[in-house]
Amino acid sequence: MYDTTIGERIQWLLDNIRKPNGTTYTLNEVIEALKPKGVSRTYFFALKCDERKNPSLHVLEALAGIFGIHPGFFSKDPRYYVPPVPSQEVQVALRAVAPLNAEAQRTLDQLLARADELALRNQPGAKSDPPTDQAPPTRAR
Repeated sequence: MYDTTIGERIQWLLDNIRKPNGTTYTLNEVIEALKPKGVSRTYFFALKCDERKNPSLHVLEALAGIFGIHPGFFSKDPRYYVPPVPSQEVQVALRAVAPLNAEAQRTLDQLLARADELALRNQPGAKSDPPTDQAPPTRAR
């Protein structure tokens, strides 16, 4: 994912990150949330359309805050890239919705781990199958 443009990453967030009610964010919701942070509609669209390529940390933190992800998601350097998984606060909130017995808690933990795995796999540029150390099967002649 770190080889994609800022605009592609913003679009990925708009398409894949959901609000607590299960819907995706609209452009207007993102723009309205950025206004108090000093990010204009024009600048946001310039980023989304890849007309501006090097936003400040302030802008990246504002965008990350809206979507509940780490600002490292926007890094082009693989050493600093952070996948767009829900923040720790979101995971804690999901677990706190209702008291769960031990078995239900394990199941929820497994579901959240699987969701994180799928989120990583569904990123633009991600490989659909993890590499394996096994050679492909050969045909008998």
